[in-house]
Amino acid sequence: MNVDIHVLAILLAVVANMAIGFIWYGAPLFGAAWMKMNGLTKKDTQSNSGLPMLAMFVLAIVQAYVLRHFIVYSQAFYPTHSATSVGFLTGLWAWLGIAAPVLGANYMFAGRRKKLLLIDAGYYLITLPIMGIILARII
Repeated sequence: MNVDIHVLAILLAVVANMAIGFIWYGAPLFGAAWMKMNGLTKKDTQSNSGLPMLAMFVLAIVQAYVLRHFIVYSQAFYPTHSATSVGFLTGLWAWLGIAAPVLGANYMFAGRRKKLLLIDAGYYLITLPIMGIILARII
């Protein structure tokens, strides 16, 4: 099975990922709590923002590329479902089966706070289905 990779869809999914991250981890929502629980100050996050943002961009490209594969495979098994529903559900299943368990295990073994886990897992719960919709709809 061939997986068509549409650069525009990948880039739009990456933009959505980054935009959600800016909002989610921004001061109005969870930014202050997230920084406090990680022992960071605003100065800490501003002084080294270039490299983490570049890494996040590259990782979001990888994430979108792999999610696109999952969506194409899912669409093959659910040909009567709309692209929107397949994209959304594939993103949701990726969160439930991959992101949430990985985050949960890491946070439990590291003894990190449940609230921090909820913030980080919540970001992916929102991001992956939205990326899935974008990747499924733009052909």
